[in-house]
Amino acid sequence: RVRVAALLPASLGRLIAVWGAHGDQQLRLWIFHQLHQRFDPLLSQAEHLRALFVAFSDEVLQVKMAVLSVLARLVPANTAIIMPALRKLLIQMLQQVQGSSDTRLVVESTQITTKIISAASTAILPYLPSIMHAVTPHLSSVQTHISISALQCVLALGQVCGNELDSTTLVPLIIDSLTDHRPEKRELGLRILGTVVQGTGCVISPFLEHHNLLDLLLNSMAASQPQEVRVQAIKVFGILGAIEPSEYTTQIRQHDSEGGVPVPADTVTVQWKRSTETVDGVGAEAEEIELLANKGPSHQDYYPSVAVVTVRRILRDPSLSKQHHALSQAMLALRFIFKSLGSKSQRYLGLTLPVIYSLVSASTPEIQQLLVIEIHEIASVVKTHIQPYVATLMWVITEFWSTTLLLPHLVMLVEQLASSLQLEFESEMTRLLPQLLALLDHTTFDSKGHGVGAKQALNVLGAYSKHLSGSLYRVVPVLVSLVGTWSVAPSLRTRAVDLLNQLSLQMSLLPFSSQIIHPVMGLFECSKEKLLRSSAIELLTNMVYAMGTNFKVFVGSCTRVLGRHGLEHDELLEAVERLDQSEWLAVKRAEALAKMETPVVDEASSPTRASNKLQVNQANLKKAWMTSGCTSLEDWQYWFERFSTELLRESSCPSLRACVGLIQVNKMLPRELFNTTFVSCWVEMYEPYQDNLVDALEDALTAPNVPLDILQCLLGLAEFMEHDDKPLPIDIGQLGKVAEQCHGYAKALHYKETEFMSCPTPELVEPLISINNQLQQPEAALGILVFGQQNLGIKLQTTWYEKLQRWDEALLAYQDFADPLTAEPLIGQLNCLHSLLRWKDVLGLVNTAWDQCTTECQ
Repeated sequence: RVRVAALLPASLGRLIAVWGAHGDQQLRLWIFHQLHQRFDPLLSQAEHLRALFVAFSDEVLQVKMAVLSVLARLVPANTAIIMPALRKLLIQMLQQVQGSSDTRLVVESTQITTKIISAASTAILPYLPSIMHAVTPHLSSVQTHISISALQCVLALGQVCGNELDSTTLVPLIIDSLTDHRPEKRELGLRILGTVVQGTGCVISPFLEHHNLLDLLLNSMAASQPQEVRVQAIKVFGILGAIEPSEYTTQIRQHDSEGGVPVPADTVTVQWKRSTETVDGVGAEAEEIELLANKGPSHQDYYPSVAVVTVRRILRDPSLSKQHHALSQAMLALRFIFKSLGSKSQRYLGLTLPVIYSLVSASTPEIQQLLVIEIHEIASVVKTHIQPYVATLMWVITEFWSTTLLLPHLVMLVEQLASSLQLEFESEMTRLLPQLLALLDHTTFDSKGHGVGAKQALNVLGAYSKHLSGSLYRVVPVLVSLVGTWSVAPSLRTRAVDLLNQLSLQMSLLPFSSQIIHPVMGLFECSKEKLLRSSAIELLTNMVYAMGTNFKVFVGSCTRVLGRHGLEHDELLEAVERLDQSEWLAVKRAEALAKMETPVVDEASSPTRASNKLQVNQANLKKAWMTSGCTSLEDWQYWFERFSTELLRESSCPSLRACVGLIQVNKMLPRELFNTTFVSCWVEMYEPYQDNLVDALEDALTAPNVPLDILQCLLGLAEFMEHDDKPLPIDIGQLGKVAEQCHGYAKALHYKETEFMSCPTPELVEPLISINNQLQQPEAALGILVFGQQNLGIKLQTTWYEKLQRWDEALLAYQDFADPLTAEPLIGQLNCLHSLLRWKDVLGLVNTAWDQCTTECQ
């Protein structure tokens, strides 16, 4: 007997090792059924308890429940080890019940929760609110197996801590279960009702608060009902107690007379609030003006800012934003602008993203797809700078998640956000995780084993894998289900294995070891895919590095399966042989993790890329600006269109050149950007080319048939260059004449004043007086006249008084003529009297001079 007692601990260890090494679930289940109560003193030891908790990670629910039964029995023997582990397991199961969209997972988690409640009855009370919060919504589920498992959980709670239950919340839900057509559900509802009423002591009052309860109980006692239902109904009657018939009748009549309609509970509506003032109208223009304020071509942000504003105006144009081609060109330009700027593009997020959001909410699915793709591209460039806009992006993601066309792109956007923000994306990831895992439900896949968004969902989990430690109980079962389902496409199964491999290196998967290893070993039996097998072997190897001696129970099964299929696994064999060398295993695990996390250089965010200038093809530009052969109005129109377009094509700024495709959308774009593109090319030209270009511009300014709008553009260019301290070497006098020709009197005055200040001559006085008079600046005109009289010896001309609108002095000057009744002084006197409103004098002068005037003067 002593010898047997000495051999027993080793025998139990080998028995548990058989569980880990064998793939037959019936055999594994039989092993735990054989662990009778007489083995409890040995099983309660720490090493066997660790093995039992590892065994709980089995993929089969029956095996898990058998392990829980053993652990529940061992609680009194070793509470210090078992209870903390059960509490942690309870929290995981509750989160799974509450957040999982997988029906099977919800049912299994609820059943495990029920088992834990029975096993750890003394420690359940603190967790009662959390359990009720997770389970209560499932009591009214239309899926019978979910509602029954939830009812069983509530029944277990009632038996453990019935006096703490909230009867006002539970009783209505339990009464609903009594209306179900399934006898087993009605029986369970009656048992729970009796338990809750008995625990809370709320007798009789349920009859008064729920007027259909009495009828339901009487129907449950009918002879047509199964015996179990009738017995439970009688028990509930006994627990609830007898009610005074007159009081009950009064309550019924009062309820019927009120006939009130129940008020529905408030609903939470998620709304996207955006400021229309910053997308349309004055607010948008103010933002654009503010962006370009105090910036000239010499500023490093000027050209990108002009390009972004140009694209934004096209996106805001209602006539263009509904056209797929126009929108695609605009978004393509915006993408190139952001990529050319790299991380510096983050300053333009506030200007562009609100416009894109407004388009997403009011566009067709095809345009929405284009916009979501571009949002993803922008997020991939700005990286962490997208953080202030995550709330609105989440609105877009959740609002359009159900749109099949957008779903893969939305998941890719989530992947980018998770990869860029990591822990800053934690709260959003918690909300999205159930939806992501739902995409990995293989029962929704097509006949080829692919699911909408499944590949992208796996990529999201991979990007966020470092922070999934609190959600492994949700993620791992879904990944294992993919790995073990043969109908799933090999590429998805391989990606799922790779993700498990990634998780095994980043955190401990010991609680899920059996759940992972058994399906992975099954891959070698049923799959011939080389890549899938290679990933599976790598996963097993990394599991050895992570688990150490805990992997011993799986060694026999792994080596046997791999050997049977003749698979090379030298690294795995070496790791198995050195299971006891924890330091060596830790080094190998660190090396594997470092290899997996080798960073990839992202050229889009390179800090040098944004500062690179593009080469200007000056020869092509010269061909465009040559004016030879331009004679007619149409020739000059074509010349300017070709020249302005070529300036945009050859711009040295990548952001401006990105707008070339927008010419198809807006034919006037080269003209609108003429000044900006000219400067960007001018500063890169060699001096001979600059001289040749100036000659071409002077030809255009002096040619006889040039349209006024082209002359105005050239004048605007000269002014723009002058403001940027890069004046064009064009004669100022010529610019002044052209400005007057175009009725640009302000520009003409500037050039005439500049010419006058550089070289004051009497010939410039009269033009200056005339221009100031056109601008309604008589004081300035008089000042020019006085300066000319005092410094240039100018002799006053009578007509200048008229230009200065000094009518009294002009009248006296005309009257001083030697013969004031000749044509010139007579017409001058009449103009002065007319302006002075002296109508009688006008009539008298006409009567006096009429007979003395020539026919031409009359």
